[in-house]
Amino acid sequence: MKGVYSLEPSQVEKVANMTFGTNIFLQNLLAKENAIKDKFNIIDKVKIKQELPNKIIIEVTEKQPKLVLLNQQEYLFIDANGEIINQSNKLNQSTAPILTGTYLESKTKVGQVLVHQNIRLALEFINEVPKDQQYLLNEIIVNDYGVAIYPTGSYKVLIGENNDVLKKLKTIETLLRDSELLGNTIDYIDVSNPDKIILKTKEDLT
Repeated sequence: MKGVYSLEPSQVEKVANMTFGTNIFLQNLLAKENAIKDKFNIIDKVKIKQELPNKIIIEVTEKQPKLVLLNQQEYLFIDANGEIINQSNKLNQSTAPILTGTYLESKTKVGQVLVHQNIRLALEFINEVPKDQQYLLNEIIVNDYGVAIYPTGSYKVLIGENNDVLKKLKTIETLLRDSELLGNTIDYIDVSNPDKIILKTKEDLT
């Protein structure tokens, strides 16, 4: 089994229902591959092949979540289109940013497309962020103010509306390189207007 991270390999093998010891060419591999994809929404591609003399390999490519929402003590793994591709009580190995402060009142299921405004705004923002700057998106919050992120986990950066995103990210990276800002005295930084940065320390709020 290759490429399985969010599922237990035994789950996939059970659905594949391979008859070991039988010539692989006598089994309907396409039907088995389709059965796996139909069963597990998180799987994007699957290929079953034989390695001589008698080894069967199942190669899986999982869909990659763009966002993770902790909702009702369960993690929802959401793709770029807002579809729930997996639900779990564990984060597994996902590196997608976590959306906090947003809660869904109704129950959810895998395959459901979420239309909650906060989720849509968070995804719009994430899709604007280049891959080499995704490391800044550890945690995301969306409220009436707009989007905010926790790039280091210690303080919040207010992004505001989804405009001038690249300029705002460059500003954040510049600020993070400033050694004077690496302490724990910062409460938040407002880059919603990247030409007029507002920095609030915890002392300012006392």
